[in-house]
Amino acid sequence: MNPTTENEETSAPEQSGEQVQDLAALHAMANDATPLPGEAPAEVAPEKAPLADEISGMLKMLSAVIAPFFPTVAEIYSEERCDAIGEGVAPLCRKYGWLEGGIGGKYGEEIMAAVIVLPVAWSTIEAVKGDLAARRPKQEKTAAALAGADIERVTQADAGSPGQKTVTIGGVIVGGS
Repeated sequence: MNPTTENEETSAPEQSGEQVQDLAALHAMANDATPLPGEAPAEVAPEKAPLADEISGMLKMLSAVIAPFFPTVAEIYSEERCDAIGEGVAPLCRKYGWLEGGIGGKYGEEIMAAVIVLPVAWSTIEAVKGDLAARRPKQEKTAAALAGADIERVTQADAGSPGQKTVTIGGVIVGGS
């Protein structure tokens, strides 16, 4: 390259795709929010909660999820106790490098969604089972009433008058001539 003077304009040499990527990585490392020419603006990642808050929140959520099945659990895992556990466990996690990417790591959002949605799905299944069970006795009574009425009608209609050659077996009439 030739040295340039202040009055001369410099034209940038053509860059390979790898050089462009390297330059973009350097910009990202420098936290430069200005996009390179021809690039889309960089997405700003949402801030993660401190690890102590994440641990505390996870315990509170799990407590709320299992409390309907085990009511005394909610008494044990009070908000204050969950916060204290989070504050106590977070430094230990940092010391040993545990949960560096947060709870669930790169799948944290998926895990949290499953923890919220699965109990609702389970409750829905149980509610439908309960509704179906509540309908069964009504359906059985209706079916028994209809079956009894049909047998009664058949017996009375086909029985004929006394003295005819008929045989009744279990409510079904077999007629003869």
